[in-house]
Amino acid sequence: MRTRMVGVCVLMLAAGVHAQDTSTIEEQGQEGGQPGATSPEVPKVQKQPPSAPAALPGREFFERAAAAVQAATSISYRGRSFATGGLMGSMTPTIESEVQQIRAAGGAMPGWRLRVTGRSTPTKGDPTEFDVAWLVGTVEAVDHAGKVVAERGVSEARRLKGYSIGNMGRMDDMSAMRPFARELGAASYEIGTAEEVGGVSCDVVTAVTGTNARTTWWFGVEDHLPRRSKRLIPGGKGEDSFMVFEVSDLRLNQASTGAAKNLRVTVPEGYTEDRPVRPVAAPPEAAAKPAETAAATPAAPAAPAGPTRAPEFELEDETGAKVSLASLQGSVVVLEFAGSWAVACRESKPELATLAAAKEPLGVKFYSIAVRERTKERAIAEHRKVGGSVKLLLNGDRVARDYGVRAYPSYAVVDKQGLLVLGPKVWEGAATKDELGRAVDAALVQDPKP
Repeated sequence: MRTRMVGVCVLMLAAGVHAQDTSTIEEQGQEGGQPGATSPEVPKVQKQPPSAPAALPGREFFERAAAAVQAATSISYRGRSFATGGLMGSMTPTIESEVQQIRAAGGAMPGWRLRVTGRSTPTKGDPTEFDVAWLVGTVEAVDHAGKVVAERGVSEARRLKGYSIGNMGRMDDMSAMRPFARELGAASYEIGTAEEVGGVSCDVVTAVTGTNARTTWWFGVEDHLPRRSKRLIPGGKGEDSFMVFEVSDLRLNQASTGAAKNLRVTVPEGYTEDRPVRPVAAPPEAAAKPAETAAATPAAPAAPAGPTRAPEFELEDETGAKVSLASLQGSVVVLEFAGSWAVACRESKPELATLAAAKEPLGVKFYSIAVRERTKERAIAEHRKVGGSVKLLLNGDRVARDYGVRAYPSYAVVDKQGLLVLGPKVWEGAATKDELGRAVDAALVQDPKP
């Protein structure tokens, strides 16, 4: 029992060293829930806090690395995680992994869909295989002991067998919303002598992020991406440990966005599947029919359910004026749920502005509902870059929940009667724009009921 408890403590300590855990859009609040993304364009690197001057020598290595990760559309690599020295060196398992990640809208990771497979080998005992995938709003993992593939919402995924080990099998800054944010805020840096890691010439730099908190990184000279990290774990009486993560066989931008749909776990033969039940509502007329009549009458094919009423809202625009859905009745309305943090918006917003320019003369109203913005000023500034005739509504977190939005950006179309005729639809490029256009055209030919 003592050996098992020590092993659990080591795994928990190792997990604490892993800087970023997966989180849902609801949990992270965008940093938090970090949104989906498809665009390969490079977002701005996070501004340096006042405590760390932008010109501090050594910071440029992490700026280049962050930009390289943010520019990537796909990354795959082999990972090896282990500990050296002290208690952790003697107790921490070695994790060998294969990691595939593709930038895609609605990814459970911040803008990524990701799959990690591999093996965890303890210092004593048998190795454990793992297979974990971060999908759209859910995570699935293989439980070999229970012979089951389970899928859960991200907030519940930590309870899945194999999740913690799979999470340790990825380099967190490769899929973070703000890569190397901790290092970019370091108090000081130490630039070392260039070294070769796995045949790749690397720059070596140590970020000192606090008292006894330091991590050394090896970045490829040509692509600026990490090939190794070594983080200090202070111990008593000079028995320090180091958590090491090594990257090899790194491949960049070799997968299409569409391939993200294939990043699923493999269901082994003979395994059962435990996935969320997605209920389908019965037609109202079936529920109202008396039991004896239903038994005597042959079942007829159910009529397709019609559109439901769009949830009501009232929000402020950037001038402080109130805009409600009720006030827009009689017009076809297109709603965008997005935020300045959503990388995919760099592609989707210009496309929406183009659609708005074509449809607004026909009386269609376009609104972008800002969700999980840190400040009103940032939301307004980013929207004005490509807003066009699309108007901005602020503080739309509750509205997004009411509409069942799970990924960003997403879109909805409300007809002249206030019925939700499309959405929410996650942005998937030109196909989404075309679908929005068709839904708008269909709604335009319908006359409001008297």
